[in-house]
Amino acid sequence: MATISRNSPTFTLLTVAVILLSLSLVACAHHEDGVWIPLPKDTSALGRINHFIPKDDIEKFRAQYGPQRDSIARHVPSLYMPMSEAFNKPGLIDLLKDSNCVGIRIYYGLKAGAKSA
Repeated sequence: MATISRNSPTFTLLTVAVILLSLSLVACAHHEDGVWIPLPKDTSALGRINHFIPKDDIEKFRAQYGPQRDSIARHVPSLYMPMSEAFNKPGLIDLLKDSNCVGIRIYYGLKAGAKSA
């Protein structure tokens, strides 16, 4: 039977392989806390749109929205127009893990009665 010296490249390679295998098994063990989100093929018009918005454009859109929002709020003080909307991760994951879900549509709306911030 052949022996492998601790100083040999083969020993080092085997040691690294065992460590990587151990780490991957640990990573797989922790995967059970995650959520599998299917990515169905989307052949709709929505699926053909590039939804990426460059950061510079986002900053420009946000800067333009503020004055418009403030102008409308001055004319209709009872109208609430938020600066943003937030969604928590579990809520989004619940929507996305549905195997029929190919995207999310958000409808804009206005709420009367609250003063805009």
